[in-house]
Amino acid sequence: MLDCKTVRDRIEADPAHLDQDCAEHIAGCAACAAYSDRVRNAEWLIHEALRFDVTAVKRHAARKSAVRWTIVRRRTVWSGVAAMLVAGAALWYGVNVGPAVGTDPLLAEVIDHWYEEPGSWVRTDVQISPASLVEVVNGRAEIDIGRLGLLSYAQSCFVRGEWVPHLVMQGERGPVMLLLLPHERVDEPQTLTLPDEGLSGVIVPLGEGSIAVIAEDGEPLAPIRAQLDAAVEWSI
Repeated sequence: MLDCKTVRDRIEADPAHLDQDCAEHIAGCAACAAYSDRVRNAEWLIHEALRFDVTAVKRHAARKSAVRWTIVRRRTVWSGVAAMLVAGAALWYGVNVGPAVGTDPLLAEVIDHWYEEPGSWVRTDVQISPASLVEVVNGRAEIDIGRLGLLSYAQSCFVRGEWVPHLVMQGERGPVMLLLLPHERVDEPQTLTLPDEGLSGVIVPLGEGSIAVIAEDGEPLAPIRAQLDAAVEWSI
């Protein structure tokens, strides 16, 4: 039986041609099904961008009715080329792909990143393996997984110029996104909100870095902050 990480690696390698094992896993895993859809959408955008078909890009953006949208992270050289093409076309034709003017850049990027990982935002009782966490953290921090409760998701994501751990823990009201930002220092907690999504959160200082937290409105954040203080220690 394939695990989620193996399936997502195969999706990224060739989203158009998945073997039977992957298809069976996706049929029974809502998170991986959402991830597959997102990668396929990214492939479509990249294909259209390389054809310089600006009309198609705008049509796709309108169909999705997204307030914010960005090119999904891809681990190939083409991702950077396509992202620049789409971003340039969007700026030229007035499509909004970035944070609102006047928004703090760190807050804006954390909020935008929530929209990039829809497959992670699921209520589940399935815990990731300790090995998956070690691979994603990759020496950036020491994490006591037992102090964080149920961790259901771990990926390495490109945020503000570097690869950082993106984790999801299960809170009292639902999933909670954690972005570990070892090189983003904040002097005091910074609150953030996604009112249209019913979400709120905070970026909290931790040593020389910080951790961004996004959760359902009403999720008690104080216990989560205490868990993070006790469970995470930077290694770099």
